[in-house]
Amino acid sequence: MYLELSFSRRHCTNPQLTAAKWWMFLSQGDIVPGIKVDKGLVPLAGSNNESWCQGLDGLTSRTAAYYKQGARFPKWRTTAISQDNGLVPIVEPEILLDASHGIDRTLEVAQKVWSKVFFLAENNVLFEGILLKPSMVTHGAECPERATPEKVAEYTLTLLKRRVPPSVPGIMVSHLPVFQKKNWLLSCTKSSPGLKIS
Repeated sequence: MYLELSFSRRHCTNPQLTAAKWWMFLSQGDIVPGIKVDKGLVPLAGSNNESWCQGLDGLTSRTAAYYKQGARFPKWRTTAISQDNGLVPIVEPEILLDASHGIDRTLEVAQKVWSKVFFLAENNVLFEGILLKPSMVTHGAECPERATPEKVAEYTLTLLKRRVPPSVPGIMVSHLPVFQKKNWLLSCTKSSPGLKIS
């Protein structure tokens, strides 16, 4: 959730529900709350429309406060600091699909990106203490040649097997409509029966 929702009551219609009660309410419902710990993107001066992420200053004390309040995981830009304060970061390498490239190009780019992502170990990140949230290996949104759910499953599993260290305890699949996710999970189960993906 966003910082404003976690520490503020202005979005809450129930005057009895303080921020502390909100976190307690979530935990009693078996909901593990997470928080967006950075302060958002701002334009990078002198660049070609690039942005950078604010919020690294003061992050150690903020993540400790988030943990104390009830958060248990953040987004991944702050992986090592988050782990130092008891949070389980979600690592979310994303390949944009806003183009006409095919599934082979997506796999090629994803392998390069992911080979860099797992350099997290150089920053003392424990792979056992992260969750991985990859996007699917699929064709670009404007690609005329559409990949079947079976092919998406095959390519995504190929990427996971090639790039994800075995010590990563969990993988959450993102960016897939529910009806396609069911087909994809079924295809994964058939091709890799021992793999646990949600």
